[in-house]
Amino acid sequence: MARPSAGKFMIDNWLSATGRALFGADCAGCGRALPVGNAALWCACCTVAVILAPRQPSALGDLVVTAHYVYTGPVADWLVRAKLTGAQPRLDGLDGGWRAQMATLTQGRRCVAVPIGPHAGRLTERGWHLPDLLANLTAPLPIWRGLRRTDCGATRRVDRQTLPQFSVRTWGWPQRPRLPIVLIDDVITSGATVAAAAATLRAAGLTVIAAMCLADARPQAIAHALEMAGSCRAERA
Repeated sequence: MARPSAGKFMIDNWLSATGRALFGADCAGCGRALPVGNAALWCACCTVAVILAPRQPSALGDLVVTAHYVYTGPVADWLVRAKLTGAQPRLDGLDGGWRAQMATLTQGRRCVAVPIGPHAGRLTERGWHLPDLLANLTAPLPIWRGLRRTDCGATRRVDRQTLPQFSVRTWGWPQRPRLPIVLIDDVITSGATVAAAAATLRAAGLTVIAAMCLADARPQAIAHALEMAGSCRAERA
């Protein structure tokens, strides 16, 4: 399957943001109309609740894990709708903040972004893979797509206790990275997928130092976002 280029994503993102600013759009979270001239994805309340809530990197074993959003409210609805409809999620407006967060996470170290591989069936079904698209937004960091998912997608849907399984590509170009690796995933729920991916890469002799996800679904992150949302509503009342 042909992979869309980073240049195409940049053009699509620019066109989408320009169209929203000129003609208006709806908040990607609550669906309320945004004022004409506002090119953002979210309304003010949704932004405070799940985007601007202070997020500190957390530890998953010896990995540093950080997320861009909290998986609740507008973010959860946004991603669930995308998965149900098969529509590619809107990544416009994410570039700058995502790159800045990656720079903070790596602290100036030269690293390689490695998207966590999808189930082959899901990739065929949807036609896109969100961690792969997110990896494109980490430029100028190099990307290595040599981590493959090998377990069955249907099994994971039924039994979330089944640990995911991965393999590492041993052939082809580009060669296996020698720089430290930052794993890229869409949603971190329990950390099992990230931990299994890191273990597979390390068993192959590669160095994994951190993971970066689009949304954090762990209970402590959701509780914090709800607390922030409540404070925002109280101040606006």
